[in-house]
Amino acid sequence: TLLGCDRNPETPAEQDVLPPNVEILTPPDSATVRAYLHIDVAASDANSVVRVAIDLDGATLLEDEDAPYQFDWTPPSQLYGTLHLLRARAWDAAGNEGLSAPNRLYFAPAGWDTLPPQVAILAPADSMELIAPSTATVQVDASDNDTLIYVALDVDGVSVGGSGTPPFFISWEVPSDGDGATHDLVVTAHDAAGNTAADSARVYVYLSELAAPIPIAPEENAILPEAEAVALIWSGDAHADRFRLQVAVDPGFTTLQLDSLLTLDTCEFPVPSTGRFYWRLRARRPGSDWSSWGEVRSFYLGIPFDGEFLQLPEPTSGLAIAERPGGGLLIGGSRGDDALLLALTATGDPEWMESYLPSFLDAGVYGLALPADGVWRVVAAGFSAWQTPLHVFSVSDAGVELSLNTYSSEYPHPVAVLTLGGTDLLVLSEAVFSTSYYYLARVDEDGALLWRKQVGNGENYTNSYSHGDDAYDLVSGQGDELIVAWGAGSSYDYDSQCLVTTGCAGFSSADGAELWSLTLASDDGYYSSCTSLSVDQCVHLEDDTILCAGHVGDELRLWAVAPDRQSFTQATVLGTSAARLGAMERLPGGDLIAAGEREREGGCVREAVLMRISPSGELVWERDFAESGGRDAFVDMMVRAGTEIVVVGTWGGDCLSGGKLWVRRFDPAGNDLTPRQ
Repeated sequence: TLLGCDRNPETPAEQDVLPPNVEILTPPDSATVRAYLHIDVAASDANSVVRVAIDLDGATLLEDEDAPYQFDWTPPSQLYGTLHLLRARAWDAAGNEGLSAPNRLYFAPAGWDTLPPQVAILAPADSMELIAPSTATVQVDASDNDTLIYVALDVDGVSVGGSGTPPFFISWEVPSDGDGATHDLVVTAHDAAGNTAADSARVYVYLSELAAPIPIAPEENAILPEAEAVALIWSGDAHADRFRLQVAVDPGFTTLQLDSLLTLDTCEFPVPSTGRFYWRLRARRPGSDWSSWGEVRSFYLGIPFDGEFLQLPEPTSGLAIAERPGGGLLIGGSRGDDALLLALTATGDPEWMESYLPSFLDAGVYGLALPADGVWRVVAAGFSAWQTPLHVFSVSDAGVELSLNTYSSEYPHPVAVLTLGGTDLLVLSEAVFSTSYYYLARVDEDGALLWRKQVGNGENYTNSYSHGDDAYDLVSGQGDELIVAWGAGSSYDYDSQCLVTTGCAGFSSADGAELWSLTLASDDGYYSSCTSLSVDQCVHLEDDTILCAGHVGDELRLWAVAPDRQSFTQATVLGTSAARLGAMERLPGGDLIAAGEREREGGCVREAVLMRISPSGELVWERDFAESGGRDAFVDMMVRAGTEIVVVGTWGGDCLSGGKLWVRRFDPAGNDLTPRQ
């Protein structure tokens, strides 16, 4: 054992013997000062600085224990005209003292400098917007004819900091004390002679960025009746005090109809004409720049028909076309849940457009007829209370509704309409929820139901008149004969063996009695392999032959039913694929014009098809045009005076946002005559 030695020695703690570093930042050495002195000191230590003192000629003048170490002092007048030494001292927690280099100061005599500094707030600008919470940098431009000592910042009368060296950037924590609050900034510049100058700015503080106004009315693609003015309504930021509204006839806003600064959130737009208009908004609030332009909305005033397309706000259903007195067209369809009629003049311009059946869902026009009394009969369907009632209403050629009759039993869905004699109508309808039946009905001039017959029997293995939603037709034959083209009927036994049939049948217009029935195509097999069949359209020829068209699988077929109604011949139309035909008429000379639609490239792309076919089944020409649509796609057609083929159609449904009704015109040679804007 070694005497005098600790058996458990402890290492002594390392002592702090290093003094703090301390430096006077302002005023600089050899500065001239007088009535105001701002002293800015930088002090640091390996551990901590606990106190900083300012000495003048060795005597303690000022002390501070908390950083930042900044001192303001007004020298007494007895120092004017004399030279003195300024030093800073700093102490750390161990008691070590650091001493700065001396700065020589000359206190100028009285009357030495009477010119104030120049000072201006560069940022934020007066009436500027700030978003809270955030850190704003107040940028100041300041100068003096001799020596600039310090620039101080006050916010709402409270000192928040300053800077003694250029460039003068002063930080301010923007408070979240209220959305839309105002704060007054004041910067004061001090020179060595005690002269001061100030500048101020007011800022607006918001808690969020300014958003563009949101249009409320009219709704997008709204169709409005003609009027002298349209009320445009929007919602904007609660603090917005200005709105800029632009209305144009093009989505690029190159042709402005209105460009106004407004203080309200509504405007009566004086409409210069009918047509489509686009509108957009931006906003401004106190202190802010203009917001970005908001959403572009459009509305239609009058009738949004450009000679080819009628834009609709929702998918369409139903379709019919007829010629008006004087050469115009009446087109029926739907707009949203309402039935729709669009009247065109002989030159193709829109004359009027009206909606009907507002209390029903998914209403649409499926047939138009103009009896001898000159009053239009409109056949429509509309869903209500789990029924699809048949509606027959009359309108004038100006679109004024005159009467309405509704027949709701058996859920009838109209598919074809025929004028009979004076003012009676014959209506062929499908029972939507019982697809094995059609109904044939006769309605008088007042809309009264004279008789109705159930056509087809779903319990029979053969000769069913309906299956699914295939197309069908109703035409006049010889005398009181009515000819019905029925789509693919089918039935199945317990082993899923199927029999699919399609054909045509004759009925008496007097009482609906069946005169004859003829199956034109059939297929039997198992459910998964049954061929799709449909007789879609028929025409009655002068020699009492009935010429029908439809499809068998992927082939387009023509059937010629003999006058005895017991036999037929058939031909395949080469050069084309099957289409669901919505209309077929005969041209002078015997050729057929047929219009329909068929699926292309998947279920959401359909193409309308117009074709000219010889009676022997030769394809003369075919025109097709595709649109994105859905299952609610319809095509109808009429031939006017043998010289113009007018085809109408709709696209809408599952795969299309909004709807579209289109009108196209062709000559018998297939040349497109459609006027386009």
